[in-house]
This record gives sequence, structure tokens and C-alpha cells, in this order.
Amino acid sequence: MDNILEQFRQTNALLDGHFLLSSGLHSPSYLQCALALQQPPDAEWFGRAIADNFLDREIDTVASPAIGGLIIGYAVAQALGVRFIWTERQDGVMTLRRGFTLTPGEKILVVEDVITTGGSTRECIAALEQNGGNVVAAASIIDRSNGVADVGVHLRAHADLARNVDARFDRERHSRNQQSLLARLEIVDVRAGTVKIACVDRVTGAVREPVLEAGGGEDVAGGVVGLPACYGSLGCEGLLDGFDGCVAG
Repeated sequence: MDNILEQFRQTNALLDGHFLLSSGLHSPSYLQCALALQQPPDAEWFGRAIADNFLDREIDTVASPAIGGLIIGYAVAQALGVRFIWTERQDGVMTLRRGFTLTPGEKILVVEDVITTGGSTRECIAALEQNGGNVVAAASIIDRSNGVADVGVHLRAHADLARNVDARFDRERHSRNQQSLLARLEIVDVRAGTVKIACVDRVTGAVREPVLEAGGGEDVAGGVVGLPACYGSLGCEGLLDGFDGCVAG
């Protein structure tokens, strides 16, 4: 697992901070798998790592939901020596298109890059089963659900980011909570719809760098200008507690 996460960090595909995910969840880390898979040898390595767990399952086809699963899905199919297909949304519904067809009972492995809630994987499985496919398992490079995502079939992931990150984040959060006793978030400049926010030392009044600048002229604490999604970049994560915000402009 550590080798996988290190590979992500080396390609800047794993970032630390505070992020709002597309699932609506907040996270101390962000994954951009496209960066980890942009080099063909790396994609091949990840694909082989997943495929090795299914060599005895007599998989006929690998399928992935577009767009995130396309590269890793193809790499897994190549490693298994089987065909690769994908599902995609049409009018908001996950669908099997592009002329792809399935033989009744065809044994399918569904592959994703990252599992968070498992929603897109479940939708992909449903579309395949509606077309006669037999989805026997699912796999991903990383599971960030802490093992709770239920996709309806056996799920195998090569790294559990939630458990790995949570331990580190708990340590960092404790350190930052101690720091919050000595610092506060303060608006240091407001002009022309732009607000600058910084960590300010409670004792000396000194402004800590960097200063976060956000625009939009809206409720800062409410996040319209993006403060909750990036205030970790100030090194003062956790300091939003009790911060009432203001209206810039």
C-alpha cells in the first residue's frame, strides 16, 4: 500500500490540505488519478497489480465507468488478456453505449481508479446487468471509503487511503488545535470584492504567511469564496471554529 501511495505522491496525484470532493464529502487529501496514470509504464504497473488478484476468476471482460476508470480499466484488461468496455452517462443515466454488447452470463470485472462512496461503480454494475452481464467482482487502485462502500459484489482495492490518512490527519489536527490557541483567522484586507485572510498570532499580532486571497464578495465563512476548501493552505486548519465571517465588498 505504501508503494502505491508513494507513487501517487511522486506524480503529484496525492495532495494534502482540505478539499471538498465531488461526492460532497470533505477530506484532508485529494487524489487526481489521471496524473498517476499518465505514463504508460505506470498505468501498466497498476493494471498488473489489480489483475494478479483475478487470474483464477476466468474473467471474460473488464468494464469501467467513464471517465475516471477508463485508463486503469484498460490496463487491467490488457494484463488479463481480455476485452475492455465502458459505461457512460446519457441524460444522467449510466448506460452501455458505443455499440458494446454482452453475452448472457458474461463474467465481468468492474474496475475503478478510486472508490469513495461506490456510487458510480454501482451504476456501472447495474447497466451491465441490465444488458445480460454477470459482474463477479469490482476492483480499484484506492478505496477511500474506509472499507464501508457497498457496491453489491466483492470489492478489492490495493490501498486504503482513508485509514492511512486518518491516522496522520488525527496527529496533525491535534497539533493544529494546539496551534489554534495561539493564532486566529483574521481578515486583513477587503477591497473591490476581494478578501484577504491570514493566520494572525494572538500574542504578537504578526501575520503568518501565506495570506489567502479569495474573490466573489460573498459570505466568506459560508464558503462561497472557497475558504473551507482551502484554508488548510494557511497552516491553520481547524481555526474556522468560531469564525463568523463577513461580507466582502
